[in-house]
Amino acid sequence: FFLSKHEMTQAQWLRVTGPNPRSSIHSGTGSQHAFPVADVDWFDSEDVLRHEGLVLPSELQWEYAIRAGTTTRWWTGDTVESVTGKENIASGQLLRVGSKAANGFGLFDMGGNVSEWCLDVDNAKYGTERPGDGLRRAPTQPTRFRRYRGGSFAMDPGFALSSCRVIDSPSTTYQHLGVRPARTF
Repeated sequence: FFLSKHEMTQAQWLRVTGPNPRSSIHSGTGSQHAFPVADVDWFDSEDVLRHEGLVLPSELQWEYAIRAGTTTRWWTGDTVESVTGKENIASGQLLRVGSKAANGFGLFDMGGNVSEWCLDVDNAKYGTERPGDGLRRAPTQPTRFRRYRGGSFAMDPGFALSSCRVIDSPSTTYQHLGVRPARTF
């Protein structure tokens, strides 16, 4: 699979959909186009990506990507200090994509800036992980809770842990929740 180097930007979202879902276009200075899209729900995220021939990553793909070969608590190491300054976490301000350090795979903002929706349903009772991408789906229950991963500018460093998983309704939107495109084969 391929995973986007950056979170989907507001400009990319606008190009596909027209309206920008963020009530506050961006924080800081500069063009809105360089900031990640946020305030998007799981349904819209999946629809927009599918329209472009892309998908949301499975949780397994997402975790593989953030870890980038590491086995530590954060991709940066085992201490909060190791991640401070390398991810946009708990800053209170959205930053342009790629403003902080890239991980070992060259992916930016995996543990910060905005959290990112994953494709899977929440509950493990919906079958085993599919070989290859580890996806869990519940086709008869499309509104089941979904997971999102990664920390954000609005969350404490614990949410940036490589293993941290958050559950929420797929219709939820937050100013700190966005999307990272993936492509599978």
